Amino acid sequence: MRGLLTGFTDLVHDRLALLGNELRAEVLRARWMVVSSISAVLLGALGLAFAGLALVISVGEQYRALVAAAVAILFGAGAAYAAWRAKCALSARAGAFSGSLGELERDREALLARSESERKSVADTGRQVLSMVSIGLMAYDIARRLRR
Repeated sequence: MRGLLTGFTDLVHDRLALLGNELRAEVLRARWMVVSSISAVLLGALGLAFAGLALVISVGEQYRALVAAAVAILFGAGAAYAAWRAKCALSARAGAFSGSLGELERDREALLARSESERKSVADTGRQVLSMVSIGLMAYDIARRLRR
């Protein structure tokens, strides 16, 4: 029983260490993703705004409203596409702590198997003790009858 408890505490320690490492990695990844996303959005928006402005200025005066509307529609379509791609990327990503959860599932299965084998061992030991006690009681009863 002591070995099982020691194995269990070692297992919990290892899994908590793995969970801590994964948590640190997720925090760093999230920070980098936020900074990169904000930078990309700001720089991209500035670039597109200047490109759109340059396009509108470069056409003749009678076509400026039409070109401005076309640029706005193009920007809207690009934003919709970017939002769709972000949604697909987020839904395709593996869940956070999937490594820890997988390890915990394997540990649970191993502990259940080990527990079952120990339960059988305890049951066998119990049967042996019961047999020995029965033999002892029979020997005691025989000895008592022989004394009379």
